[in-house]
Amino acid sequence: VTLADRPNLPYAEATLQEIFRKSSLVTTGLMHTAIKDATFAGYDIPKGTWVLPNIYAIHHDENIWGDPNNFRPERFLSPDEKKVIKSENLLPFSLGRRICLGENLARDEIFLFLTNIFQRFSITV
Repeated sequence: VTLADRPNLPYAEATLQEIFRKSSLVTTGLMHTAIKDATFAGYDIPKGTWVLPNIYAIHHDENIWGDPNNFRPERFLSPDEKKVIKSENLLPFSLGRRICLGENLARDEIFLFLTNIFQRFSITV
């Protein structure tokens, strides 16, 4: 398997997305500081408050994923399972200006590693 095969392997890509969601290797994003008084979701956030996004909670929120404890790569596929659906709620590399600079390299390497393992070995659970 090479990166050229990636567009033809939507289920493999969706499986990686689901692995990223379930594993939540980075459980929190980087700390931010509120630069002005703000209100978010009914909460007052005073200027200077440290804000830390809880990525694990987002990745396991029933309101977002419905059944977050189940491993279902299909949640990232179109109904015909031919296209990968990107979710703005999937944040394995954090978000915003402080997103991981190595995200594309990491995604490529993980795709190559896992798809070649799956191609060459029979894996049972």
